[in-house]
Amino acid sequence: MIMPKKQSTAKKQSTAKKQSTAKKQSTAKKQSTAKKQSTAKKQSTAKKQSTAKKKISKSKVKYPKTKARAVKKKVSKKVLKRKVPSKKIKLLKKKLWGIFAFVVILLAIYLNYQYNKIISLFNEENQAPVSIYSSELELYSGQNITQKQVTRYLQELGYVKKRNAVSAKTYQINNNKMTIYLDSYQLPKQLITAQKINLVFSKYSLSNIMSYTKNRVLSFVALPPVKLTSLYSGVYTDFEPIKISDVPSSLIK
Repeated sequence: MIMPKKQSTAKKQSTAKKQSTAKKQSTAKKQSTAKKQSTAKKQSTAKKQSTAKKKISKSKVKYPKTKARAVKKKVSKKVLKRKVPSKKIKLLKKKLWGIFAFVVILLAIYLNYQYNKIISLFNEENQAPVSIYSSELELYSGQNITQKQVTRYLQELGYVKKRNAVSAKTYQINNNKMTIYLDSYQLPKQLITAQKINLVFSKYSLSNIMSYTKNRVLSFVALPPVKLTSLYSGVYTDFEPIKISDVPSSLIK
């Protein structure tokens, strides 16, 4: 009865040993597989890092202009769209610059024209003479003026005495009657037309004024002003001071 007990203990010990060895083998297998997985992960991460480094190094490499442009276009299309203006904006800018240049040219031409116009006004050849005239000789019925005084005034105007006063700037005298063909002349604000008049004198006064064409009595008539002097004769000269006695008396009055 003692022998079977020893065999059972021996069996138990052998099974325990087998179980422990199996456990050890399984743990060893698990550790080896874990090590293999960790090494595989490390290798994969190392490969990824190396490929990333290679990509970065490639991006730093200087490419030709065509490649660089292609790379820039791929990198940031939105940024490039904001920075680079479109074709429409470029055309608008060109049109605006063209309009501005055209306006500047027109302004330069206009200013040059005005400048030449002003210079021509002060040019010696184109300068018009400036003349000084007396006032008109006003005649009215009952005025204290003689026939001789009127004839002297007409001679100063350049009128010519004739038998018949048919043309302008002529006059005729028949005893105390005088017929005058007045020429037209320009006043600052009015143009006086030509007319023919009859004057009747007494000894020291003008008794009657009549219109020759209309045959009616006139209460008032004015003879053209006399040219006293000219400030510019058409030729450039230096002016010199003169004495008061050399000035015409009609200009002083």
